[in-house]
Order: sequence, then C-alpha cells, then structure tokens
Amino acid sequence: MAIRYDRTEILRLILDAAQRLPSPASYINKKGTFLNYNGTPLHLACGLQRPEPVLLLLGYGASPVLTNNPDSLTPLDILLQKMQACEDKKEAGQLCLEHLLRFIPEPRFQMVVALLERPEFWMPLLGEEMFGYLVGRVPASLYQRALQTVLHCLPPARFFQSIQELPLPHALKQELTN
Repeated sequence: MAIRYDRTEILRLILDAAQRLPSPASYINKKGTFLNYNGTPLHLACGLQRPEPVLLLLGYGASPVLTNNPDSLTPLDILLQKMQACEDKKEAGQLCLEHLLRFIPEPRFQMVVALLERPEFWMPLLGEEMFGYLVGRVPASLYQRALQTVLHCLPPARFFQSIQELPLPHALKQELTN
C-alpha cells in the first residue's frame, strides 16, 4: 500500500523494521499479487514508475533480477512496458531506469526484443547510449560500473547512511540518494 499510494516515508519505516527480521531479503523480495504485476514490491514500484520507492527498495536489498509469475518478467521488463505505454511519465520512468541499472550487473530481460524491433521509438525515449547498453551494443560506462561496485559493497541495513559516510563529493552523494 505504501508503494501504491507513494508514501515513501511509510515505506522507509516498513523497510527499517524489515531489517530487524531474521531474513530481511526474503521479506523485501516476497512475491504477491500487487495490482496486476504478480511479483515483488519492486515490480509494483517499477510498474507505477515511482523513482523514490524503487531506490528505497533496491537500497534495502530488493533483487532487481527476480521475475514475476507467470510471465517471468523482471522489474526492468515491467518498467519498459510502462514507459512504452505512457510516455507522459517519461522523466519518472527514466529515473527508475537509472536506479535499476545501478543495481543490475548485466541487464537480462525479455523486452530487449521489443527494443531491437523498434529502435526508432526507443532511441529517442531512452537516449542513444542507454539504448545501446540495454541491447548489448555498448558496455556500461566506467562511471556506471564504478557506481555499481560501490553500491554493491554497502550493507542494506545501513545503505543510505553508508552513502553519506563515503568520501565522495556532496553532489555525487545527492545523485546516489535521489
């Protein structure tokens, strides 16, 4: 409900409480029937194109590669489907995509076929570099790889506090948490 109604502070409280459970990742990655996504809370956040909940869930340990039932779609698939269907939320969708890609080492998703079939639609929407990366034509930038490495080293229980403790410029810390 916190994701559906975009209540990020309530979601943060729930995720903080989940960190005290014996297995917080199993709680955060629990599959259920969220609207029509039949997946994890991250599937729902991506389907609704909510950047803050996407970042919160990923920071607290949600898996960006789990698939839903029965379609076997990843959160990235769900997000790209929504971006394709409603271009009016372009900025929110792109922020969600940036957050997701910081936590996915190698994007593997079903929508890659749709991207390859309609590059004239996807390239302007995603940008040439992002499109090339998603379809496997260009590797991730060194900047993106560095961010992925740093973020994977941070403990989910203290993810956002750990970012603030890193010896990084303030602007970069802001980018990582927004």
